[in-house]
Amino acid sequence: MFISEIPKNRLTAEITQIAELSKKYENEYEFEYAPPAKEKDISTWEQKHDISLPEQINNRLSFTNGCTIAFDRIFGLNGFLVGQSQLPEKLVILGSTHDEPLCFSKTNGEIVRYGLREIRRYACFLNSPLIRSLKKG
Repeated sequence: MFISEIPKNRLTAEITQIAELSKKYENEYEFEYAPPAKEKDISTWEQKHDISLPEQINNRLSFTNGCTIAFDRIFGLNGFLVGQSQLPEKLVILGSTHDEPLCFSKTNGEIVRYGLREIRRYACFLNSPLIRSLKKG
């Protein structure tokens, strides 16, 4: 399993924990990590969509530009879905967790899981849905 170098940023602890859990459960679940995104590609995406990516999305992109972690999929820059009709206009889909869209708000950078019955908000999307899923095994 390819795991890129862990960046030094505000998500270092969460990324380290995900890398360790990935190694621990690599025989039980699917793990795939794309190489990190380049700063130039991030800037190009932001300019094209007129959206500033939240800091934690940028921090995650410095580790992987898309990944599969067990049953959850976090898209890379080319997979982010902007302007989806089934969601409020302000949300951008950045992946799916527990078969629900994982999104960020274009207006305030908030990370949410947009479910049928509720909207869950996360201070750190890596820690909340992904690491908890892995720890449950």
